[in-house]
Amino acid sequence: MGKNLIIITGAPGMGKTTVCEELSKIVPRNVYFDCDCFMWANPYVVNEETERIRHENISFTVKNYLSCSVYDNVIINWVFVNQMAINKILDTIDLTAVNVHTYSLLCRPEIWKTRMENDKVNLKRRIEATFRKWSTRISEGYYENILAKKIDTSDMTAIQVAEIIAEEVCPIILRGHPRE
Repeated sequence: MGKNLIIITGAPGMGKTTVCEELSKIVPRNVYFDCDCFMWANPYVVNEETERIRHENISFTVKNYLSCSVYDNVIINWVFVNQMAINKILDTIDLTAVNVHTYSLLCRPEIWKTRMENDKVNLKRRIEATFRKWSTRISEGYYENILAKKIDTSDMTAIQVAEIIAEEVCPIILRGHPRE
């Protein structure tokens, strides 16, 4: 059967973290981490060196958890903007016995903006600037070439989205999982 690597991506405020938190409550024998943890730096600098380090750290962490006998499911989330960014991680991992499941979360702009305004993390950011920046990026085709199942979360709770993903990743194990 193999292990599962579950990748959740999407623009900031699409619900990645909340969905992953709910998914980690449903999927058995899992470890979950937010790739943003590899970016918390002061000052925050994006250059070739810091990008290389970030990708190496994410790859190292994913490989270690996939090799751990305790976990069957590794859940990660990050703002992967294209397939090349995902491949930088996947290309370093032996995926022989790993099922990779990639999901890209999206929602209608008015729902997205409301979520960002209510998101405690985004309260630290300039909401309007972030919304404009990512709206432009989406309209320019970011995420379009990602080989992922796209899930419109506009009219769903995080639990509902997590259950959709869990049923696809672990259908046999989850039969009889109590619905909330």
